[in-house]
Amino acid sequence: MVRCYVEIVEKLPERRPDPATIEGCAQLKPNNYLLAWHTPFNEKGSGFGAATKAMCIGLRYWKPERLETLIEVSVECGRMTHNHPTGFLGSLCTALFVSFAAQGKPLVQWGRDMLRAVPLAEEYCRKTIRHTAEYQEHWFYFEAKWQFYLEERKISKDSENKAIFPDNYDAEEREK
Repeated sequence: MVRCYVEIVEKLPERRPDPATIEGCAQLKPNNYLLAWHTPFNEKGSGFGAATKAMCIGLRYWKPERLETLIEVSVECGRMTHNHPTGFLGSLCTALFVSFAAQGKPLVQWGRDMLRAVPLAEEYCRKTIRHTAEYQEHWFYFEAKWQFYLEERKISKDSENKAIFPDNYDAEEREK
């Protein structure tokens, strides 16, 4: 996967990847097996680029009994180019949501079930002993934003099964 990332970024200059992907790929070492995908923590690696690459992971590891593998692969795939919790947890989120769709899980459950998987991702990151201090400092943001969203939509509890949206749900009104 490392080799493919590096080759694609070099071969497709007209496809403008996000800055974190470019920076992350520049630091990958495809010829060094032990350190191929280990990139430094990236304070700016919190964009959506890691999430856009993770859909195929959710298709590959869609069964509930493959959750641990889905977590590991999506986190590592995300960390290659977006080594920041918001970035690589976005990768996990996308992979999980695709797996939930393949499982036929009701959409209203996806956010809650994803938040249940986040502690498993945190434990995996602790076991890999990379950038633990930096991760701890930034981990809360991803979970807090999702929890806020679920509460705002009135679907944060298992007993809540209908998302609530404002009558006027347009961007201009929402951003005031």
